[in-house]
Amino acid sequence: MKKILSLCFLITISQGLQAQWSAVGTGVNSSCDVLDVYNGQLIAAGRYSQLTTWNGSEWSILNGGPSATAILVDGDEIYTGGQFTGGEGAKVISYYDGNTWSILGGSIDAYDLVDWNTNYKWAEIFKYNDDIYGTYAGKLLRYDSGLEQMALVGDAAADLGEVPPVSYVGTMNNLTYYRSYVDSVERVVTWNNTTYDTLNLSEYPVRFLNSMKMWNGELYMSGAFQNLQGDLYAIVKWNGVSLIPVLAYNMEVPYIFLHSTSSFLFGMYYADLYSRMAVWTGSGFQEIAVDGGGDAVAELNGIIYVGGFFTSFAGVEANNIAQREFVLTTNHTRQKRTFSLAPNPAINGYTETTPSPVSRQVHIYSITGQLVQSQNLQAGESKISIGNLRSGVYIVELMTESETAINRLVVQ
Repeated sequence: MKKILSLCFLITISQGLQAQWSAVGTGVNSSCDVLDVYNGQLIAAGRYSQLTTWNGSEWSILNGGPSATAILVDGDEIYTGGQFTGGEGAKVISYYDGNTWSILGGSIDAYDLVDWNTNYKWAEIFKYNDDIYGTYAGKLLRYDSGLEQMALVGDAAADLGEVPPVSYVGTMNNLTYYRSYVDSVERVVTWNNTTYDTLNLSEYPVRFLNSMKMWNGELYMSGAFQNLQGDLYAIVKWNGVSLIPVLAYNMEVPYIFLHSTSSFLFGMYYADLYSRMAVWTGSGFQEIAVDGGGDAVAELNGIIYVGGFFTSFAGVEANNIAQREFVLTTNHTRQKRTFSLAPNPAINGYTETTPSPVSRQVHIYSITGQLVQSQNLQAGESKISIGNLRSGVYIVELMTESETAINRLVVQ
């Protein structure tokens, strides 16, 4: 029988662990709605704050960039959308080509097909089949480069009933996934670039749905799900073939909101009158902040950044953005770091350590402790091949007959 962990296994964080969080200057002057990485630097923005970059010591506005509540980084290009509070220009998706900003479509007239409201905002911007899409006020829009305008996508009313307020989640097996309402019932909606459909959740019917994240090629859903036997689950996932229960429901922590980076899946929730942040270890959640939660998360060079609307985070004064160096504690990360790796971050498919007169075994683990690669280094060899590893943070373990040592490796 598959073991499903309960939220009672959340590990309480210590005061010493909290103290590792620190402020990240003053990157936004109000709420931080988006965080991402662009050309090796952290970028941040909010509904009232222009797009800014952090070089590790100071913030600077990116060439007069706009405010943003949604962002897409695509190589050297950036697409942003904001909240309609700043005049006609706030309706549009702004485009940055690496040098200058412009309006996607060239004119705000291209956006007149949408009913704009100051309470709404661009929720997501994403690329699908090389086209730019955005979700705004329950509508899915696509940029038509031939017409140089935004076009509404599909006829949701004809397909499913009520027009669903779409919220984009991600793409899997050539389908895009959305969180929506259909005939006043919360659903997971798919779109194949032609028609909508709904994901069959009858095996674990939704009582309510908090959030959805596409992570490691699977769709994670948080909320309350009940199977035919009456068992409740706080998180289930869809791997493209079947539904899999992940985490049992606990009334003490009923609402989990998921965030993700390339290496980590995070949960934000309230418990004992405090907002909390935890990371998924593969077998449960490990708390990494108490009295700390946010609206945006990013990861860069082994550092986790959290953005939101706060003046303190985990007991540390911070103006809407906080940070901490982070390596998930596993059985493979308890040794003292005793060897070097260079280059680190690694970008060319390899990294090197100091040569040794004896042979060594190399084991590389994901940040959650999963073995992803092994290699033997003969006496005098120093090069470690990492060409098959995705971008992210890993733990490298070197073993000889007499000792074991570990170090952290960032792959870009």
